[in-house]
Amino acid sequence: MRLSALPCIALTAVIAAAGIGSAEARSPLATQSCHHHTTSAEVAICSSYRLRRLDRKLNTTYRALRETLSRRAFAGLRREQFRWLGRRNACTANHRCLVRHYRSRLRILRARLRAARFDDRPRWQPTQGPFRPVVPVANQRCEGERRMRSLNSRAPTKITFVNRARSEEDVYKIYWIDFNGRRKLYRTLFKGQRYVQPTYMTHPWVITSPIPGGGELCIRIVMPDPGSRRVVLG
Repeated sequence: MRLSALPCIALTAVIAAAGIGSAEARSPLATQSCHHHTTSAEVAICSSYRLRRLDRKLNTTYRALRETLSRRAFAGLRREQFRWLGRRNACTANHRCLVRHYRSRLRILRARLRAARFDDRPRWQPTQGPFRPVVPVANQRCEGERRMRSLNSRAPTKITFVNRARSEEDVYKIYWIDFNGRRKLYRTLFKGQRYVQPTYMTHPWVITSPIPGGGELCIRIVMPDPGSRRVVLG
């Protein structure tokens, strides 16, 4: 797969991220001429208004997601995007196959972008302490949680949760948001405990803290990183 021959989304975004894109690469819909494309998939995308629109949407979502990620996470996203390009090109000129691949990838990237916008970890820095809302509300959901759910179990990774709280009362509960958007409790983390949770890239995790007298306070939503991620609480 020649990099210079791929004008469409993922590569457009990847090239731009590396700072080496041409004017045409930066604007994949700038021209209707398709004679310079070298693969049947590229020609099919260039020749179809519907596919060009999907290509542009995917490019926009990819760029927005890139801005929310740490350097390490973006490197993983970039590798993942190149692998997706290979699967997309395997569709050759099959329009239905190309549409299916674009829509599937868009769903994944949009879900990760939506989760990342509600993820309070500092960018380009190690994870620090949890975010606590000013007003405790019993059984409060994190902002955006109602719209979140796990999408698939294709890309394995892991999250390490560490409770570094100074008080024995600082206890955290770790929930997985399942494919129907419901919480499932996986672990209660007490002071000094460390917990490694195998997971997948599209699986959101919710951290809560019990409230004295009953109920739980939502602390944050955590999305996995490629390879692994470490979340320090307390």
